[in-house]
Amino acid sequence: MAVLRTILPFAAVAAVAAAVSFTSPRLAVADAWADLLAVVLCVAPALAGLHVSSKQPLSSSHAALLLGPAVVCLVAIYVLGLKLATVPLQVAALLCAGRAVGGLIGERVAHPGHVLPACVIAAAADCASVLSPEGVSNAIVQSDRALSVVALAAAVPGSDALTFVLGVGDLVIIALLLAVGRKFELGLGRVTLACAAGLAVAFALSAAFRMAIPALVPLGVAANVLVPRFARVPTKDRTAAWIAIGLAAGLVLFVGLRAR
Repeated sequence: MAVLRTILPFAAVAAVAAAVSFTSPRLAVADAWADLLAVVLCVAPALAGLHVSSKQPLSSSHAALLLGPAVVCLVAIYVLGLKLATVPLQVAALLCAGRAVGGLIGERVAHPGHVLPACVIAAAADCASVLSPEGVSNAIVQSDRALSVVALAAAVPGSDALTFVLGVGDLVIIALLLAVGRKFELGLGRVTLACAAGLAVAFALSAAFRMAIPALVPLGVAANVLVPRFARVPTKDRTAAWIAIGLAAGLVLFVGLRAR
């Protein structure tokens, strides 16, 4: 029963994606608004699904039940290619994968203050991947097949086109934040709003500068500012946290200078 309560929200998100995919080609939407609408219609249900799913604690066995079928579906999509009709399956699979990995890690976080260094390290890895010519993000962007299994797809209203919105890494971190929020009773609503704010900033910056913005940076900042307990690192862990943060910042600086 607990597994069903964890999975059902993603089935609802898939149903929304199916409705959008079915009606999208028939909608008359100005080009200036099409991409924004695609993002909103993809991200809002995904966040809502992760929020509802995260109300349940996640055991290792439940995580395996989520992750196994998700991987099978994504492998099939990679082999056969992503179509408008299979977007709902892709969305559900990626949400299940993100919830399984992020939720499982989040359930094992010993203190909410461990979120700050985790966010910094994840954001640094994201930045390094984007900035480095040999980075994983740059390699994935070059391949639609790779994108189809690591980033949520969304139908663009008014056309048969697809756009890719949130990467699986973003979903993992969001699921982790929500799991920690539930475990330590920090307020799932507040954590979800913080994630929404961070993503809104990321999309706004991407649109303004017409370039890929590592979403984990504004996501991490918003989470730690709007949920203050995430930023309160335990005294005994502060030295290790600052060392990890320093190394992460050094990695980004090195990769950025090397890219120039």
